[in-house]
Amino acid sequence: MHLTRVDNKKLRKAIDKAAGHLDEALGALEPLLVSLTDAERATVPRARADFPKAARKLAEASAYHPDVVAATEFDAAAVVEDLHNVEALEALAPRIERLARMIDDSRLVWLAEAFVPSLQLYGVAKVRAKTDPRLAQAIEPFAEVFAAPRKKKTAPTK
Repeated sequence: MHLTRVDNKKLRKAIDKAAGHLDEALGALEPLLVSLTDAERATVPRARADFPKAARKLAEASAYHPDVVAATEFDAAAVVEDLHNVEALEALAPRIERLARMIDDSRLVWLAEAFVPSLQLYGVAKVRAKTDPRLAQAIEPFAEVFAAPRKKKTAPTK
């Protein structure tokens, strides 16, 4: 595995700077954006990808059919406003998704880079601990962390 060494002081400084910018972005956007609970999110209808274009045409056409609009709660201006709001969010989404992916990938790689040599050291120490009681006692707290998951044996099928 190729190690991705990064100066922790520089990383923390960059994270502090980024956190400040993120706080600023949250401060600017939080009063305007929606935040749902998991339960609320589960009940919100999902629009298809081709919906915005169709909704715009429907909003335009609704002006010529006020009798149909009167039978519903349709508000063309509100629909178009919501579509404009979604378009505005699209400018942020790729950057936020990229940042989230980079954070996830960095966390994954750095944990793996720390885990692999630690597992190797633990493996060697575990073997030597069989003849060294002090070493056995020293590595005992790590046994659960480094234990390989055991596969459950299934009963043979007939």
